[in-house]
Amino acid sequence: MKYFVITAKHHEDFCLWDSKYTDYKAPNTPAGRDLLREVVDAFRSEGIRVGFYYSLLDWHHPAFTIDGMHPDRECEDEIAKNKDRDMKIYVEYMRNQVRELLTEFGKIDIIWFDFSYPQQENGKGKDDWESEKMIKMIRNIQPDIIINNRLDLPGLGDVITPEQFIPDEGLTDENGNPAVWEGCQTFSGSWGYHRDETSWKSEEMVVQMLVNHVARSGNLLLNVGPTSRGEFDKRALERLQELGRWMKYNSKAIYGCVAVPK
Repeated sequence: MKYFVITAKHHEDFCLWDSKYTDYKAPNTPAGRDLLREVVDAFRSEGIRVGFYYSLLDWHHPAFTIDGMHPDRECEDEIAKNKDRDMKIYVEYMRNQVRELLTEFGKIDIIWFDFSYPQQENGKGKDDWESEKMIKMIRNIQPDIIINNRLDLPGLGDVITPEQFIPDEGLTDENGNPAVWEGCQTFSGSWGYHRDETSWKSEEMVVQMLVNHVARSGNLLLNVGPTSRGEFDKRALERLQELGRWMKYNSKAIYGCVAVPK
């Protein structure tokens, strides 16, 4: 494991850090503290590089317009409130929070945005997020950071991010050149914890998934989420431990490796 990406803010808008721009954050819960900083410090102490996931979608902010991805998309009373919502207000809030994340936690290696959907009716893309302005701000603050490809700016993402599938072969950019890519995968069929989930991948399947990514010149970003009690599910721990055991003897076949030329 060389880097980690932690969910700083997901679609529901709850923030793990002590953001100046919202009260909807970890320090205002019984935890009473900045949880993001603790995690960042802990991983850095082990020499692991830091990445932040930040949701472009926000189902809590009062200025974010309701669209086809929103939980209230079929509620006419809520949709009617769009006339009083202003995405420019939300986008300023979003940029302010990203600026916080990139200035208050030291060097950040990855910013992982999620996600754009301009192809959907009433969907959102680069114009809604003011993506070019966002990219410029990020590069000014952290010039060496890796930015994923979900801001709806073709050719401007540093890494392609297929989700929940493994390509048949290595990916290419718009010019046909080999592209940097990272598959984001789950242990089961769910991103969040689901007690009764029955589609968990076996320990062998998880190891094979890692190998299959590297064999196609990709990285693997493996999702690990806590239970409602803030603990890791036993099944997740078992699979992580097996990955660790396997990597102890086989890491030379993973780190620094790419697909074998045809």
